[in-house]
Amino acid sequence: PEISVDQYQDSIEDRYLYFLGEAKDDYGLKNLQFVYSVESPSRDSVSGRAIIQYLPISSNSLYEQFNHFFDITSLGLVPGDKVSYYFQACDNDGFNGSKCSKSQLMVYQMPSMDEITAEVNEGSSEIKDDLAGAIEESQELQEEVNALKERLLEDKNLSWEDKQAIEKVLSDQQKLEESINSIQ
Repeated sequence: PEISVDQYQDSIEDRYLYFLGEAKDDYGLKNLQFVYSVESPSRDSVSGRAIIQYLPISSNSLYEQFNHFFDITSLGLVPGDKVSYYFQACDNDGFNGSKCSKSQLMVYQMPSMDEITAEVNEGSSEIKDDLAGAIEESQELQEEVNALKERLLEDKNLSWEDKQAIEKVLSDQQKLEESINSIQ
């Protein structure tokens, strides 16, 4: 038999896997299987056992197109676990005995605790940098407001330049608020 499979990951939840494939054989197909196993350094009872799911096909079909959904979240994986999986098609050769062909072996690796910690720290570092920038902008804006206040106290009449400076300060203040809101 011949089998080919394409894998697609969900754009929002990367542990939702979608497969499209086709299988064919000149004697006809006996069955089509999805086979996976979990390797878990922390759970020996789960590790290495092959789980077989039979996919529905037409009886004695020479050619089958198929699709399959695999929800890795349902396996209850923990950091460091790895799932290996493939598809297998078996033919209907009653004379010489049934033969099977496998698709390419595919792997999903859960990040380790070290990788998760590094990712969280990287995110925290970015937030700290963003907050530091916002604080600096806030201090500069406060200096502009203080300078504008002093000018307005000295001269009660607003000039065109003063009005422009006020509009700029208000615009900068709004941008700073938006920047702070985006950090949250």
